[in-house]
Amino acid sequence: MELAITSTSMKLRDRAPVVFRGEDNWCFEQIRSIGYDGVELHIHDSSQLDRKQLKEELDQFGLSLTSIGTGSAYGKDRVFLSSEDADVRQAAIERIKGHILTASDYPHAVVIIGLIKGKVSDCESRESYFANLIPALRECAEEAGKISGISGGLRLSTGIKRCDQYRLRRDLNFWKWLDHHGCSCIWIHTI
Repeated sequence: MELAITSTSMKLRDRAPVVFRGEDNWCFEQIRSIGYDGVELHIHDSSQLDRKQLKEELDQFGLSLTSIGTGSAYGKDRVFLSSEDADVRQAAIERIKGHILTASDYPHAVVIIGLIKGKVSDCESRESYFANLIPALRECAEEAGKISGISGGLRLSTGIKRCDQYRLRRDLNFWKWLDHHGCSCIWIHTI
């Protein structure tokens, strides 16, 4: 089992759930010095990241990337998967695809889909929220399925409140699609 802790080089609000903040090299050194094996790295936009350098820095300290936090896309840019604006929704999908590519270098990395889902209150109705979210998750899972075949166990993780989890379970087409694709790309945990 790997023990991981959160880290970011981004400027985030003080209450964001990130322990180590600063340049990656400094954060990674601190993380290793207190005995952790892995990092949950909060990345704003993977397309702006030097993936080779990230890998070298993690390797330098004997750390693995365990997960990628994605919430800043919603917090800073207001891009989210359930948006009623197709351009905003597509921007969120592209952001996740970039994170999937970043995670593909690490055998067990997880791309966390939390706040980047958006909130029900961002949409006209709960129905609209899910009508936008489910196809967006499908597209992200398809991308993860393509890439995870190369790198192994990549999953998209989404924390969904129990009442919303039941709504997703009722969408049989979504679950049939996941079953058809082996259900290895998305797993849901209840918050």
